[in-house]
Amino acid sequence: MSKKLSTSTETELEARLHSLTENLIQKQTLVESLSTEKSSLKLQLERAEHTVKELERTSQASNAVSKNTANETASIDSDIQTDI
Repeated sequence: MSKKLSTSTETELEARLHSLTENLIQKQTLVESLSTEKSSLKLQLERAEHTVKELERTSQASNAVSKNTANETASIDSDIQTDI
């Protein structure tokens, strides 16, 4: 009977080990998938940040041109008023 009990316990332990191994593999796969997704999202964020910086630079340059144009227009208007 001792041999039978030992075999039964051994079978249960092997089944448990198999179950835990499968569970570990599933979790490792999930971690790998999440890591890949994180890297992808990080790259998307970096690209978006770069785009925002470029748009800010473009906007600042556009504002500077608009100010210069407005100043030149005001100067021309002032010159015209002086001539009249």
